[in-house]
Amino acid sequence: MPKKTAAQLFKYPGTRMAMDGNTAVIMCERESSDAAGAYPITPSTQMGEYWAEETARGHINISGKPLLFVEPESEHAAAAVTAGMSMSGLRATNFSSAQGVAFMHESLYAAVGKRLTYVLNVAARAMTKHALNVHAGHDDYHAILLKALADRLAEAFAERLHEIVRKEHWGYASDEALDNKDLIKEQYTGIRPAPGYPACPEHSEKALLWKLIDPVSNANISLTEHFAMMPTASVSGWYFSHPEASYFAVGKINRDQVEDYAKRKGMTLAEAERWLAPNLGYEPD
Repeated sequence: MPKKTAAQLFKYPGTRMAMDGNTAVIMCERESSDAAGAYPITPSTQMGEYWAEETARGHINISGKPLLFVEPESEHAAAAVTAGMSMSGLRATNFSSAQGVAFMHESLYAAVGKRLTYVLNVAARAMTKHALNVHAGHDDYHAILLKALADRLAEAFAERLHEIVRKEHWGYASDEALDNKDLIKEQYTGIRPAPGYPACPEHSEKALLWKLIDPVSNANISLTEHFAMMPTASVSGWYFSHPEASYFAVGKINRDQVEDYAKRKGMTLAEAERWLAPNLGYEPD
């Protein structure tokens, strides 16, 4: 069967291009949103600047409205302004960084309590840095809040990307219609393990992943000498689409298995034993 083109697979295939995340956000928001609020000195994101440029150009969105931009003098005020726009019937959005979300969270509670709808765009790449800054200020509460939020966003994006792969890119589950509970229970076809999982406890396999997809250039995610990911709120792994694929745990392994693994990996026995230390079923020399 001939491979389908993008125009055949998608109703609106669009034009393929490369851009950073801030630009992608604004290209969507400038068409669908009416108004935005943002603290003008919010660090680590150009989304607010790009929105201001579109507003100054007199851009008209798909509703036929010119864009509005309000720049208050604090993160709390930015969230409150955005909530007010939503209350007035505008489709509102807010641009912030991870640090900004932590400092505006009281205003976000109020918006949730009033069941207001607006889009909060967060520059998640800056979370680790800002968490360290807040932590250095001895504000443990906000430091923990930042890191927890960063981890949840990374996991949520990994879940969403896996869904897109199943339903669109690989297309082996194009008719999948799972609700949130089913997604949490992993009722979909296939698995998404990662280095460090019980099924693949050896972290040095990340080196091959980084060679294949170059996350340093494409996503600014790097590896330490011990193969920890930086920023720490990052997710990596493999997709397996076979309907019988399932998770399992590698148990204790013997010396002959480690010797064979070391040979295939091009490692010394001592190196393999160090990477597989939790799984060794014997005492290394």
